[in-house]
Amino acid sequence: MQDVQKLINRSIALLGLPMLSVDGAVGPLTQAAITAFQLAHGGVGDGMMRIAVSEEPVFPGPEPIELTQGQADGATIAEACKAAREDCQAQAGCQPGTLKMDKKCICWKGGAAGGYTCTVGCGCSAPIA
Repeated sequence: MQDVQKLINRSIALLGLPMLSVDGAVGPLTQAAITAFQLAHGGVGDGMMRIAVSEEPVFPGPEPIELTQGQADGATIAEACKAAREDCQAQAGCQPGTLKMDKKCICWKGGAAGGYTCTVGCGCSAPIA
């Protein structure tokens, strides 16, 4: 649940709203934030997060310096996650060999055409020159 709270906090931060406590508890604020997040991203708004962990390899190393979030829809979780990774890579604009991708691709049902929507974080291991 802490991963879900962190993901929601990324979206909340962009709106300038107060952040959720990252405590792993599913309290009323977290439940309301999940529902609002789903509705804002085309989901069903049922407050139920469906989390999928991608099996794609990741680069080991320290936490990226600049974080970016990619998001995409797909008919399957694998398709949506792959597209979200591509979106994140395009947005990050990292120099060759510096892209770091989060291990987890967070997905929920309710994307385009009843498929899935996934988000993933990424960043550059060195500042963009």
